[in-house]
Amino acid sequence: MSQLVIGTAGHIDHGKTSLVEALTGTNTDSLDEEQSRGMTINLGFAYLDESVTIIDVPGHEKFVRNMVHCVQIFKHAGVVSIFVFLWNHLIFMKHIHILSHLGIPRCVVALTKSDRVNDTDWIALVSADIQELLKDTPFPNTPIIPTSTVTGEGIDDIRKALISKTESREAKKDSDIFRMPIDRVFHKKGFGVVVTGTVLSGTLEKGDSIEVLPETLKVKVRGMQTHLAETDKVNTGDRAAVNITGIEADQLWRGCELHSVGWMQSTQRIAVKVTMLPDTRWKLKDKQRIRLHIGTAEVLGRVSMYETKSIGKGNSNTVLVTLEKPVSAAMDDKVIVRSYSPMDTIAGGVVLDPHPPKGEIIRKWLNDLSEDSAGRLNQWVLFNQKNPKSVLEYARHFHVSEADILSISEKADLHIENGLLIHPDSESGHKESVLNFLTDFHRSNPYKKSVNADTIQSKLNLSSSVVNLVLADLISAGKAKEAASGFALIDHEVKLNEDDRKSADAISQWIKGQGFQLSKTNDIAATIKLEPKKALELLHILKDEGAVDMVGDSFWIHSDVSKSLQNELQAFFKQNDSLDVNTFKGMTGTSRKSAIPLLEFCDGRGWTDRSGNIRIKGHDI
Repeated sequence: MSQLVIGTAGHIDHGKTSLVEALTGTNTDSLDEEQSRGMTINLGFAYLDESVTIIDVPGHEKFVRNMVHCVQIFKHAGVVSIFVFLWNHLIFMKHIHILSHLGIPRCVVALTKSDRVNDTDWIALVSADIQELLKDTPFPNTPIIPTSTVTGEGIDDIRKALISKTESREAKKDSDIFRMPIDRVFHKKGFGVVVTGTVLSGTLEKGDSIEVLPETLKVKVRGMQTHLAETDKVNTGDRAAVNITGIEADQLWRGCELHSVGWMQSTQRIAVKVTMLPDTRWKLKDKQRIRLHIGTAEVLGRVSMYETKSIGKGNSNTVLVTLEKPVSAAMDDKVIVRSYSPMDTIAGGVVLDPHPPKGEIIRKWLNDLSEDSAGRLNQWVLFNQKNPKSVLEYARHFHVSEADILSISEKADLHIENGLLIHPDSESGHKESVLNFLTDFHRSNPYKKSVNADTIQSKLNLSSSVVNLVLADLISAGKAKEAASGFALIDHEVKLNEDDRKSADAISQWIKGQGFQLSKTNDIAATIKLEPKKALELLHILKDEGAVDMVGDSFWIHSDVSKSLQNELQAFFKQNDSLDVNTFKGMTGTSRKSAIPLLEFCDGRGWTDRSGNIRIKGHDI
């Protein structure tokens, strides 16, 4: 059975620490200052049994950031302590709102120091008041238990209620991705750096390599403890002390996180769905500086709003928060928003996108962001339609497994092609774009047999993966074909008009008349009275028709002449073992200017094979 983490919430001097000590036998105020001042300053940890950890948190406003840090890692229940004699519904509801916004699933209310109240009707009145306040919260049926650490009243009832709450918890699907926000860092002699925290997801084993964010530092797990006992493995929900190597204590702080390698990137821009507390006196305004609590981190940031200028109490809106320092943030992380000065808790929220795009698109992006994972995945896939991403890339962006992304993509009706997520609308749009491009290309270049994929990619500003997928689909559908190291519409054929046919035939006859004397494009164009570009176009068509051959990069020979040369070489090598340049010049009646490229042409055809300064019989003659 996995471990459970519960924690206290309540105002200063409402008896939280005494209640934890009565439940567990542990005084969590371990600091000298805490002992002398009689109040909790830092987080304290105690164990209800072998599988349940209780975290005691400070209640004084000065130390409320420690309280918020801690509540971020409550996973299963919270104990709200209320000094029944000093009942104040505003203080009570502030803690309820924090628990609610952070998604704490259940809680128990302890009416502490009941021994100091002589009027039992007052306790009943406070209990009824609390029941009424909790009606419209996630905790409508919460047990309300009067307790006293002096007389022992209610302590067993609290213990039973907590055990009952944890036993009735719903099983949630775990992720394979390890994540643990750090709440304490210290150096232990003989061991080195130790960090503690609550495992949010995944499993960690002794010897594993992991990352520390937001600095993206690689470390290795030397050893671990949970519930004060050595262990080789910790799982989701466990309180863990992890001894790590490869890092110094001063490189870590509360707010860092341990992660599976490569599964998260730090960020300083996050899209957050903010919900203001229903009883706050604050308005959240555009450009306002705030304190954002996420995981165990507190970081200053500034809010940017695009559809409104402010958000009042009880209202919600999606905003962009630009942080002053990088943090670890994942999709659907819960956050608490506090005012910069004076410090007050004013809102809760959820991270809808830890890495929103930059630029003018951000206004529409925030407006379109859905709280539904399928909606957000759909939005990102459309955004990346010209350069689609893989299932693995989206798994990392959403901080879920690849199997989860596949499941979400089914709900979003997305297609998967070669491991890439494709939106059906963009897929059909890309096909139409490529078909239109090929149509226009053939119209503008009627004498070119095809166009290569790189040109399509460049002209349409699509990734190579998209172009390759679309072309494969078009070929499969019988709408396109591969041709001459490129692609063309299925019905595209090169057909010369009457005038160009005459010009092409004239070129062919002139080149044939030159025999072994190679012809250059510009000379051909001048003779036939054509533009060089047009002459070159017709030469390539003749080449495709088999009428002429290209020699090197700039010479041409008629194919009938080249065939006669093949025959002459065949006859020559029946009588001779080798051929030098001068003999070849005599055989063809050419100058060295034509002989050398013509010999290289013969080498390429396999009719000759160069050996030093001579040629020997080639393999294809």
